[in-house]
Amino acid sequence: APSPKCITAEAMEVLCGPLSLGLLAALAFASLAAIGDLLQSDWAIWGLRERFGFVISIVGIMGMSTMYCFVIVPALSLRMWRIRQQLMLQHSGGINHLL
Repeated sequence: APSPKCITAEAMEVLCGPLSLGLLAALAFASLAAIGDLLQSDWAIWGLRERFGFVISIVGIMGMSTMYCFVIVPALSLRMWRIRQQLMLQHSGGINHLL
């Protein structure tokens, strides 16, 4: 069984990694988009509140999309690539077998 220190170190790596931070930022932008949608209650009359709501929701959607494109997807791809490389090295018996 793995030691508790090993499990704690792996959990901290996952929680403090760029993937988790990107998901947290995307969640913040998603809540911003939801707040903007709440401010846009009536499309017939465009007052100042509706305009602010529209801008806030667009900023939230664009921020969330940016987080996914530039933080979450690359971090997830890099993590999967590293796991694949480790599995290939374990399966082949080490780096000397590949050379």
